[in-house]
Amino acid sequence: MKMKVLHLPLEVGNQVSELCVQLRLLGVQAAGLNWRKSNYIGSGPAIVASDAYEMANALEHLFSIYDILHYHTGYTIYPDKSDVALALHAGKKAVMHHRGNDVRHPEAARRRNPYVYTGSSLPASQIIDQLRYFSKHLSTAIVQDYELYDYVSDYYKQVHILPRLIDTSIVKPAVRRQERGGRPLVVHAPTSREFKGTEVVQRVVHSLQKEIPFDFVLLERMRQKEVWQMIAQADLVIDQVLCGAYGNISVEAMACEVPVVCFIRPDIYARMNPKPPIASAHPGQLYDQLKELVKDGERRRRLGKEGRAYVQHVHEASKVARQLTGIYQSL
Repeated sequence: MKMKVLHLPLEVGNQVSELCVQLRLLGVQAAGLNWRKSNYIGSGPAIVASDAYEMANALEHLFSIYDILHYHTGYTIYPDKSDVALALHAGKKAVMHHRGNDVRHPEAARRRNPYVYTGSSLPASQIIDQLRYFSKHLSTAIVQDYELYDYVSDYYKQVHILPRLIDTSIVKPAVRRQERGGRPLVVHAPTSREFKGTEVVQRVVHSLQKEIPFDFVLLERMRQKEVWQMIAQADLVIDQVLCGAYGNISVEAMACEVPVVCFIRPDIYARMNPKPPIASAHPGQLYDQLKELVKDGERRRRLGKEGRAYVQHVHEASKVARQLTGIYQSL
């Protein structure tokens, strides 16, 4: 029987749309609802713009169509989250996909990492209450990496790590700025300046520019296609230097064969297999790491090629979608 999966209630960096596209290629009837109608990043063709009121009114109809509900980021349709229990009562299967600040417990995060920004995380008591509620009703959760795994592993019976996904067939490496005879181009794309450590990045970049000539561009409030176009031309991408794990921008840059600087906590790196070819740097290491990479074109080229191979192995959209169908079958 064909799986029928509904993703809700929001899009997350076009990851949900890409999941739906890839699931459809595998024969799964998949669609997503998004209550972020004004999301400047945009969303793909598999996503339907809606709002909580429309979703709530359509709940019974949705139950008649879909067999599996895939919730994202700790959000549900009803404020009291009772739609999860209603779905199970209606004989549906459900899974929660935690993605960041919905589970990043501030006190626990700071114990593990003195650099992490938790100002946008939910209050600790709310995070705990939500995890207790979801794990009471749902046996299975999904996270995107080991950084989030540790926050939820004590609650659910089963926690799957499902990597971010990207279709590398539509992301092609371009000619680097320096290879065209210009100065090296370094870019940084913050969706949240505080979380990404943009102030630290700018301070280090401006200091290093006094010593070494290179260009720096901040990519903000741009559609994903525009960001990809800029990244593809860059010689180096600086992603998040506080969190301790790499984000979507790192995946997109590596897919474009662009080397990445991003802080990866040593304990997380030790658990990763294979190891990401990322130049790790927390705020205290960023100046030296950036200086070396701006000066060393050969290392940048090597990291770039290794990065694309890594993404094709770990984050290739078709592979991730097949992993997800296995998770659905296990519910």
